[in-house]
Amino acid sequence: MKNQKILILDFGGQYNQLIARRVRECNVYCEVKPFSTSLEEIKAFATIGIISTGGPNSVYEAGSPHVDTGVYSLGVPILGICYGCQLLAHELGGKVTAAQDDSAREYGKTETYFDTSCKLFKNIPAESITWMSHGDYMEKVPEGFEKLAQFEKLADPDDQIAQQFALRSRVLLGRLDGRYTPLEQIDLLMQAIQLTVPRFDLESIESFLYTRDEITIINQIGLAYSDAGQNKKAAEIYYQLLKYVRKHFKETITSIGVLPLVLYNYARVLDLCGRYEEGAALAKEGREACIQYGHYQVLPRCLEIEAECRHFMGDDEISKELYYQSYYLCKVIGYQIGLEVVKKEAKEYLNIDFMS
Repeated sequence: MKNQKILILDFGGQYNQLIARRVRECNVYCEVKPFSTSLEEIKAFATIGIISTGGPNSVYEAGSPHVDTGVYSLGVPILGICYGCQLLAHELGGKVTAAQDDSAREYGKTETYFDTSCKLFKNIPAESITWMSHGDYMEKVPEGFEKLAQFEKLADPDDQIAQQFALRSRVLLGRLDGRYTPLEQIDLLMQAIQLTVPRFDLESIESFLYTRDEITIINQIGLAYSDAGQNKKAAEIYYQLLKYVRKHFKETITSIGVLPLVLYNYARVLDLCGRYEEGAALAKEGREACIQYGHYQVLPRCLEIEAECRHFMGDDEISKELYYQSYYLCKVIGYQIGLEVVKKEAKEYLNIDFMS
């Protein structure tokens, strides 16, 4: 198309040149420029549209690449791919969240369903095979935006592992009209684990042997019960799960992610149940496991839970020290959600005002 140009903003994705080639195959001129390109240079390029590429970073992390937000006021359409899509959501009022643990990160091909009434998907099939490689997901769509596509399971009816993967992913990503309720999540997760452990029963978790993925599903079930307000039930699940992990996973390489995560979630549930001494002890064990196994993603959360439990136990000096440790660790690793939780609790419980 003569005199029409597309600008591709490079956020470090591995498919940037492939995107550019596809645009050029449509007989449209395009250039790939770094994300740091100034607004003045972008305006001078006189583009009819912008494509923001994928990249290896997380949009909520300190120091992650961002574009001049003035591009959103240029009046040209913007297509965000992977990181680029998450950046749009992050900067325009949506919410991008990390998967809850390493094994929840998704990688591989999947089947995607499109709203073909949208111009973007005009003249393409309503279903297609796409490639998925991410550790973050869009928890909240910005106001005024709509979801126009979602992925579903790509599995042979006899491929139980792939079906299990799809059910877990549905819980993580939600559906077109929003997230599943906690009770809906429990139902999907029970379906998922019973694909590979048909006789699985929440009352006798220790009766079976599990893979790491199956441990992750049980952990998610505990979280869902807690989110449903059934913390006593969640505590019973984590009690059994922790006994199992300590017996079968503690001295294995798999423990790097499993043990700290289960300790943290169990401590969190005990905190919500008012069992503060037990919660503090498990949170302390959790932070020690984080250091032992180098799993620092969960460390600030363990510190925050232990700090809250210590406050309710009357140990405000220890609580204060733990809140400070959690706060500064959240800042170092760019954990914004944890930062806000720590600031709120420290102010409410101990009248501590952290410097922004």
